[in-house]
Amino acid sequence: MKAKITIEKEYTWEQVADIIDSGKAEETFGFGQLSVEVDGVGTTMLSILGYDKDKSAEDPEAHTMTVWFTGLVFDEMPFDTNGSNKWEKCSLRKNINSVAFKNRFGKDFRKLLTPVLKKNDGGEDTLDTFFLLSDEELKGKERYRRIEAEKDAIKVN
Repeated sequence: MKAKITIEKEYTWEQVADIIDSGKAEETFGFGQLSVEVDGVGTTMLSILGYDKDKSAEDPEAHTMTVWFTGLVFDEMPFDTNGSNKWEKCSLRKNINSVAFKNRFGKDFRKLLTPVLKKNDGGEDTLDTFFLLSDEELKGKERYRRIEAEKDAIKVN
């Protein structure tokens, strides 16, 4: 299976990993999109949010590329079935970081997944492979590069 980064070129997931490891991902991929196969969903798109912002829990010196889903890859679910509003305790976090959820992606893509340490204001820090963006990551000083670049491109009447 190939990863379609942009409409101009296709890469294998192994090539994507090599490019990330080399530190040349941003110059190669920019802030484009990747397509990935998900069991039960089909092809879904991931937008590249940034590079080297999230540090790998396995190797903090490793280069990283953070992506987000542009489409929903699971059924709608509550943040937490027990009413908690804490990310570290919520059922949504447990679901999207479960082995079952990760196994919905192809084996070659799963090799690129790595847990990162997420700082949670007012809560415990967590190790997450998949996570929701915080308000700070969407709107504040901790914004991802793609979001910073796109906010200026959006025109509002």
